[in-house]
Amino acid sequence: MLRSAVDLLGKQWSRVLTKNNSKYTRTLTSTHTLTRACKSYASTTTSSQADSVTTASSSKEAPALDIHLGQPASWTHAHLVNTNELTPMVTFDEYKHRRRALMDSLPANSCVILPGHATSLMSADIPYPFRQNNDMAYVSGFEEPDSVCIIRTKGNAFSSADDEESLKMALVVPPKDAHSEKWNGARTGTSFAKAHFGADDAYTPPQLVNALDDYLKDVEHIFYEHRTPVHTLFNKTIQTYLAEHKHRIPLVSPTKIVQQLRLYKSESEYRIMKRCGDISSRAFVQTMKATKPGVSEHILDAVMDFECRKEGCKRLAYPPVVAGGNRANTLHYVNNNNIVEDGDLVLIDAGGELYNYAADITRTYPANGKFSPAQKKVYNAVLRTLEDLTSLCRPSQKLSLNVLHEQSRRLLFDELVQLGIITGGQSQSNLKLLNRWYPHHIGHYVGMDVHDLGLISRSETLKEGMVICLEPGLYFAKDDIDVPEEFRGIGIRIEDDLIITSDGYEVLSSGCPKSVDQIEALMSA
Repeated sequence: MLRSAVDLLGKQWSRVLTKNNSKYTRTLTSTHTLTRACKSYASTTTSSQADSVTTASSSKEAPALDIHLGQPASWTHAHLVNTNELTPMVTFDEYKHRRRALMDSLPANSCVILPGHATSLMSADIPYPFRQNNDMAYVSGFEEPDSVCIIRTKGNAFSSADDEESLKMALVVPPKDAHSEKWNGARTGTSFAKAHFGADDAYTPPQLVNALDDYLKDVEHIFYEHRTPVHTLFNKTIQTYLAEHKHRIPLVSPTKIVQQLRLYKSESEYRIMKRCGDISSRAFVQTMKATKPGVSEHILDAVMDFECRKEGCKRLAYPPVVAGGNRANTLHYVNNNNIVEDGDLVLIDAGGELYNYAADITRTYPANGKFSPAQKKVYNAVLRTLEDLTSLCRPSQKLSLNVLHEQSRRLLFDELVQLGIITGGQSQSNLKLLNRWYPHHIGHYVGMDVHDLGLISRSETLKEGMVICLEPGLYFAKDDIDVPEEFRGIGIRIEDDLIITSDGYEVLSSGCPKSVDQIEALMSA
């Protein structure tokens, strides 16, 4: 379906992936490799623990690995992680390829510092569910809070056969701690940061300065996001160190560079996002089936959340919009606490998050199962616009999201003329009127963030491997006297996720009913 990651990321990835030297391969699939990993871990435990690890690993059967990391691994979560994968559906080698691609795009003698997130509290001592910083997760796969990934090159990193000596990665990770792990769960620790995640060196947070000493020695370029720091405490340590020891080297943010790599999805990323789109589409179907006049928006919110989690999503990718009736005209209505009335349309903007990747889908449908004539007119106007725009999403068209947005404005303008809301031609002043009823952009990139890659221009030409959403809409508030009375109170948005392929596109949310006939048939079943 998609070309390999070599083709997707072009020259940068190609120089890396075509090196097929066996030293680049590493998995924890064999008993021998697992035994070495266990022994590495055992060196940090008591002698009795070490004995039990060694005994388990040296038996004839597969090692009885009761060692838990701070995230799923193949021996603890076989239903999630295969033996050749570091995280669900992504191999260890792919993470190495990402790091090589990142460093290959930088000058020689460069160092990149990517902190992870800290745990945040929602109240008193109650934490929010933790989610790793996307750039840290993208290059390392490490999912624990209070961690840092540091990568450096030495010399011309990819000009020789000895690449592994030219690129090194350090992970700063929370230490093993029996008391903390008793309360909060397993930690990976420094030994398995190296044995499992492939770090050349591992440090604990109090050793962050030591890591900076080791990895910034003789570097000529430092890439660190200092203007909008990810981790406040780590930022203070890093900034102090750099000011004292590296003040002559200007700091450059790596964020846009990493986002440029994340723009083009690999085959594994495509498979994750396709599965997430399928799960989210089925969740929409079940939520539509649960809708009837008198139901609370809160119930529909809960059904969507449950159905996504039931099939493997960790959470919804963002607070969902579940808006009945006129509330659909509030674009980011997320209170979801009112009652859906007979005759209302329900607008739901939601999507699951699977293995750090988001779906972003919107459907609008009648609570009682039948569109009114006025609702159907507006709905089909938006649907025609979406279908026309989707057909343009081919690499051969050489279009961008910004170009598609301008086309969406022309299409929706013509639809408003047909609805009798606007008269006259597409003059500049008339097109400005459109902002009132279509106030947002046609779409954005989708990936590890639902509004992904904020530093990447929407003027980029659509190419194979990009994932975008298209979300035209029309919003007529119930007190808007400038639209015919039959349309007042109607707010409609329809949104699909697409991946650009070599010769066209694939709609990742294709399993979610979209036409009037499909929706009415589902609602009456």
